[in-house]
Amino acid sequence: MLGILHAQRVRFYVTSQNLITVTNYKGFDPELGNQGGSLGIDRGIYPQARSFLAGVNIGF
Repeated sequence: MLGILHAQRVRFYVTSQNLITVTNYKGFDPELGNQGGSLGIDRGIYPQARSFLAGVNIGF
């Protein structure tokens, strides 16, 4: 494959964030923090989104 592309190196990568949260907490997000001055009060704010990233790095 490197010869076809005339590349010296090819790197494939995949990464993700917030895939799973293991807790007994019944609300949306166990990481409440200080959102709008309501320290520790769950106001039904949606949890952090999952994110996925994949790519190819080709060096010529």
